[in-house]
Amino acid sequence: MQMINAIVQEVAKQLDANLSEVSELTNLMTAALAETTRLGLTVPRDRWLAMGVHMLGFLRRMRSGETLPPVEKELYAEIPPEMLHLAGRVLAAAGSEREAGDAEVFLMAVHFEAARALQQEQP
Repeated sequence: MQMINAIVQEVAKQLDANLSEVSELTNLMTAALAETTRLGLTVPRDRWLAMGVHMLGFLRRMRSGETLPPVEKELYAEIPPEMLHLAGRVLAAAGSEREAGDAEVFLMAVHFEAARALQQEQP
């Protein structure tokens, strides 16, 4: 949990997050840590940092009503369904009344799949 707090503080400083955003980001990052731990997925610090930046952007888009452009359907074939489900569960922790769009889930799943691929490369 200490690592998550450090990542949140680093992202908050880089992107000038307010206290509410820091709290929401901490909740999302904590949900991500719980999910990745449950799955035995080890996420390196640089991946956590990238996910934190993405999550803060996601939170800001949710608040403003902005949406990402759609992702080409062919790209979904490159991400395992379990990573898409993982990403959906984590983003649902935002507790927003507006559901995370497919593009948000896909992009978060890419972070998890990158971490999984790195973990599999480890001897």
